[in-house]
Amino acid sequence: MLNITVTTDKSIYGFGETVKISGRVTDDTTGIEGAIITLTLNPPKGPNLTPVSPPVTDTNGNYEFDFKTSKRTGTGTYTVTVTTENDGIQSNTRSTDFMVTK
Repeated sequence: MLNITVTTDKSIYGFGETVKISGRVTDDTTGIEGAIITLTLNPPKGPNLTPVSPPVTDTNGNYEFDFKTSKRTGTGTYTVTVTTENDGIQSNTRSTDFMVTK
């Protein structure tokens, strides 16, 4: 099984700020290159969001994705959930939360 992590650069954001979502995919300790990340963002208001171009891991297994907050998706707690599959091997599922305030 692959291991995946997810984090954000801060825990609280205001409208118009960019949330930097990042993590790493490994098989034990070695980073996995080229893994396509399935990323779902669950805002407090509106439907779940998924990127048109999903993040892909670099040579060290790291990935990054930026999300710009807006009034459209509202204030409150957002949950980011990630998983991946590479060469038929599934990863665990991980999630993290962040807050958006005015």
